[in-house]
Amino acid sequence: MVNLDGRSPLLYSANRLLDTALGISVALAVNYLVFPRRIDQEFRQRYAALQIQTRALVQGILVEERHLDPLELEEKIADLKAQIALHAHDLKLRPRHPLALEPITADLERFKQICTHLAVLSELEPGGGLSAENAARLQACFPGAALSAGPAELAANEVFNYHVSRVLDLLPKQGKQE
Repeated sequence: MVNLDGRSPLLYSANRLLDTALGISVALAVNYLVFPRRIDQEFRQRYAALQIQTRALVQGILVEERHLDPLELEEKIADLKAQIALHAHDLKLRPRHPLALEPITADLERFKQICTHLAVLSELEPGGGLSAENAARLQACFPGAALSAGPAELAANEVFNYHVSRVLDLLPKQGKQE
């Protein structure tokens, strides 16, 4: 404020505020319109990774009969859902980079349901045999897997096979990579 040259300090500060506001608005416009953050690509990559991880978790638990924890995958699903909710408005405003959020959100809900059924399966007593129908469906989903159908008359097997059937109903097909 040394070189006011007889002007009012109030007028000088009003001009500085106007210049600052104009600079901020130009910077925001350039960052938002010219060089936008490619969050849509990050969402697509994380979504594809979740599809692969979901199939790997199902294969590990149902085919290879390993004890895996579906909670880690459930946390990743919740994290991606939260980020989508946070950036949904921004993504809808950018027509240059469209991203359909509804199918991704619906698939994330399916992945969460798969994790829930897998968590129930991990809590069941070991030895719940697969029904012939579920064994055939697992074989179709994971070719090359060595499966055997167990006796279907046990009550625990009915619960086990119900959850296996629900997982297979919810599991995305091998070719459906978006």
